[in-house]
Amino acid sequence: MLLYYYYMDKADLDGAGAVLAAMEKGKPKTGQQPLPGPLLDGAYFAAGYGSVERARAMLEQGLGRGAHRHTELRAEAAVLCAEGKFADALSCAREGMQRGDACSDTGFAVLEHEMFQELINKAENGLRATT
Repeated sequence: MLLYYYYMDKADLDGAGAVLAAMEKGKPKTGQQPLPGPLLDGAYFAAGYGSVERARAMLEQGLGRGAHRHTELRAEAAVLCAEGKFADALSCAREGMQRGDACSDTGFAVLEHEMFQELINKAENGLRATT
């Protein structure tokens, strides 16, 4: 996972994509499925920088598997924005921001708040452009 963030910090989408592809495959030696957190983070980033179809697939794989609800909502809002479903994205982003702001990890809550604000702005801009 750290390698994934390393590549994202460098804006190396090919490197990050290769790490995501490896995570999507799971751990064949143990038969474990990929962890939901990396899948949801992958969906969030793929929606903004990659393939909408891949983002949707990763979101579906990660939902309902024990990740924090605000993490699910962040990924879902990003995918919905990428799909042009701005009203639904806005609803998810607002709910996610409320849940993320209540997170006990202050540093994480600040980061999530910024990510949700970007999603809210994107969804609102998308709604304005389509009306």
